[in-house]
Amino acid sequence: YEGNFKIYENIKALPRAFLVPRYRVISDSNAIIETLRQANFEPRKEVILEEEPKVTLGPDSLIGEAEIISYTPNKVEVKVQLSHPGFLVFTDNYYPDWAVYIDEKLDKIYRADYTFRAVYLTAGEHKVEFVFDTKYYSLGKLISGLSWSFLLIVVGGYFIIRKTKTKKVAE
Repeated sequence: YEGNFKIYENIKALPRAFLVPRYRVISDSNAIIETLRQANFEPRKEVILEEEPKVTLGPDSLIGEAEIISYTPNKVEVKVQLSHPGFLVFTDNYYPDWAVYIDEKLDKIYRADYTFRAVYLTAGEHKVEFVFDTKYYSLGKLISGLSWSFLLIVVGGYFIIRKTKTKKVAE
């Protein structure tokens, strides 16, 4: 761009979805932040989890690819291909009301690198779907549906009563 502005690209920025072959468990928030700040921490090779996943990983050289197929506010679909078991790290914020479906089966989301999401995947090709499913959203839909139903009954009743009264006056 020519003019008074310059546009820079951060070539060290992490992609929104990427694969890592290793994990480390650190449960203390301050210790996680300190580890993330260390110059030798490599987020493309290791993810920090807050709980032990009890999984088996392959060699440290994970070959794979994660491609976001669809991204909407309440649902994200990622196509993943990996040579060995590993973790898909998704750099959107972790929130407990997100659910993950791996190959259409409900699975566990781990809080990763203090604020992101991660899921364990076996070797092979997978369809990973993150779905926002909060009880408050479902409750809101129910209340809205009941409110609309009540409104339709009241308005419909008003017109039926009005039509009945009009017929009586005309007779």
